[in-house]
Order: sequence, then structure tokens, then C-alpha cells
Amino acid sequence: MRIMLVDVNYGTSSTGKIVADLFKRLKQLGHEVLVCYGRGPISEDAGVNKFSGTIEFLIHASLSRVIGLNGMFSPIATYRLKRKVDKFKPDVVHLHDLHGFFINYFSFLDFLKEKKIPVVWTFHSEFMITGNCGATNGCQKWRVNCESCPQKSTFPETWIFDFSKYLFFKKKRLFQNQSTISITTPSSWLTHNVAASPMLKKDTIIKTVQNGVDCDIFNIGASQEFPSIRSRDDEFIVIAVGANLMSSAKGGSFVLDLAARLPDITFLLVGAAEDVNRLPPNVTSFGDISDKAYLANLYDQSNLTLVVSKSESFSMVCAESLACGTPVAGFKGGGPEEVAPQGYGYFVEYGDRDALELGIKRIRSGEEALQSSIACNAYAKQKYGLKIMTERFLHSYEEAISHYE
Repeated sequence: MRIMLVDVNYGTSSTGKIVADLFKRLKQLGHEVLVCYGRGPISEDAGVNKFSGTIEFLIHASLSRVIGLNGMFSPIATYRLKRKVDKFKPDVVHLHDLHGFFINYFSFLDFLKEKKIPVVWTFHSEFMITGNCGATNGCQKWRVNCESCPQKSTFPETWIFDFSKYLFFKKKRLFQNQSTISITTPSSWLTHNVAASPMLKKDTIIKTVQNGVDCDIFNIGASQEFPSIRSRDDEFIVIAVGANLMSSAKGGSFVLDLAARLPDITFLLVGAAEDVNRLPPNVTSFGDISDKAYLANLYDQSNLTLVVSKSESFSMVCAESLACGTPVAGFKGGGPEEVAPQGYGYFVEYGDRDALELGIKRIRSGEEALQSSIACNAYAKQKYGLKIMTERFLHSYEEAISHYE
């Protein structure tokens, strides 16, 4: 099968890592695969192509933030991607995140329809069922009609104009006029929301395909090649991981508050850009970590992973942590409590610091029993292994092709 994968990133960010893992797995299975991505460093991997330039990206991002029409610029990059399709002639195109200021996805989807190419589109967020925001965060306007957006300042933010109503109906027309698109999401929670959207045609195929983790890297014993971070054998270590961890969406301030409340517990931060000198003495910041093996080592040496995001459509952090044998605690946010269900995770209502503090104490003392490292690892391999994700996507590709025929 000839498969084209399209995403904003390759090898970086959560979706870029998923695409990179999927690309390698599909090639191992003998498929012809081309990855096209818009942002980030140029990859030297054969079969991987960056098609968007920095200047055009900056223009797109600036226009989107000033005018509010995200996804309607980047004509040169969009043209290049279309030419890649013409040259590669894929049997199916698998789309991922397209709202990173690098493509006119309206134009590109119309092009794929014209070429009669089946499309599998993985929604990694709620962006495509809203007027503009990437996460609804409790707002219910998307169920009828987005307008007067209360989240203009959230990614992808707009500074002046509010075109959420215009974009809502433009997206709706896009989906209503398409007959070649099948949709997947990484969680039942997001699948339920997508299915409730008035944008989609009633016969649109929507499936849940959970994200995959490379369990050869994220595994029990991942810390064996690295020095111990423990200062004493009975040290209880809690790790929090997230891109831009200190943002309001990822909730880094909750982690620091919990660290101040629990001075006898060690907290590790991955993805925090804050000045290390301003952190409490029981908190260590590792900045951004691109080395998967080193990140797996930190999960493996920790007793508990903390997830305090406002909302997550899946949570690669939860899946990676479980694969390393480390259970999870945090706030309910859609995907996390689904990825790490009861016994593997402990979740309280969003923002309830007192309940989360009590939960961490109970987990540490053993009053709140969570699954063992071996059980967490086995569960992650069974649910989130790369092999399983790839098989499910291949089934979606075949179904999309047969449905179109």
C-alpha cells in the first residue's frame, strides 16, 4: 500500500513522534510510505519531506493571530504538498494536525477530493469541530454554532478579530462536501465529541485508534543505563511531563503548589522553561528532553507521574509512564483517566488541589493501592503498543479505500 502521512511536525511534539513511529512501523511491514510535514528541523530520514518554509510559516502565524483566519494561508507550501501527492500517487492520505500555521487545509482537502484519494484524518484535538480553538474546555457552543469565542487567547490565538462563526461554517461546508474522509481519534472521549458535532455528515466513519508507544524504549528497566537520581532508597519521586509544562493549559503551577505542600516528596519537571533557581528545593527541572531513552529513564525511576492539564484528547504522558511501570495521578481532563483507568491512575476533579494532595499522600503510604510496575507495563503493552496502533490504522486505511470504491 502507498501511504502518505501529513502532520505539522515529524519526530517532535506528541503528534510528530506518533507519525515518526507509525512511519517506521509501516515501512517495516513493507508498505511504501511518504511523510510530509510543515515545521521543525529538516529530517534526513529517507521518505520524509519538509514542505513549508520558515518565512511563510511566520507570515501565516502573524496573519492568523491578527485576522483570525487560521488555515487559510501558506499558498506556496500548499502547492508543494499537492505536487508531492501528484508525484507519489498514494492509495490513501493519513492526515494528522493541520492547524500549525503551515497549510491551507481547505484547499488541500478540496484537492484530495478532486483527485479521488481516500483520506483518513486523525483528530488529535477538538480543533476541527470548533470555530477556532483547539480545546473546548467546557464551552458548548461547538454543539450548535461557534461565535463570540470566549477562548480567543488560547491556541491558535487571535488578537483582534473573531471569525469563529465564519470558520465554523466553513469547516462544516468542507466536511459536508467531502465523501472520501474517514476520521479517527485517540480516545473514546474525543470520538464521542466528534460524533456529536453538527459539522459532519451522518454517515461519516469515526473510529477510536489509541496512540501507540514504543515499548522497546518506554519499558521497565529503562533507567539501567543511566545513573540513579535518588538521594536515598526511600525517596518518593513524582514526575510531571509536558510540552510548555508551565502554561495554564498544562498546569505547571499546580505542580509547584503541590511541591510546596509536600516538601518531603521530590518533584521532577520535564518541559518547564522556568528559571531553575526560582524553584522550591524539592523540585528539579530537566527542561525539554528530546531523547526518548532518557525520558523513559526518568519515568522508570519515579514512583508516580502527575498529569494536571486542563484537558487532553489522549495523554501520551500517561501511556509512556504506564509502559515504564509507573502509575499516574492528576486531574480529570477527558483522555488521561481513560488512558490510565482506575487502578492504573488516580484522578480528581480539575483544580481540586486538596483532593490531589491527599491522593498523593495516600498513594505514597499505600492506603490508595495502585497496580504494580509489572501490571502497569503489561497493560500499556496490551493497549498502547505500536504494533496494535499500526494494525488499527492499516484497517482504517483499507476500510477508507473500500468505502470510497
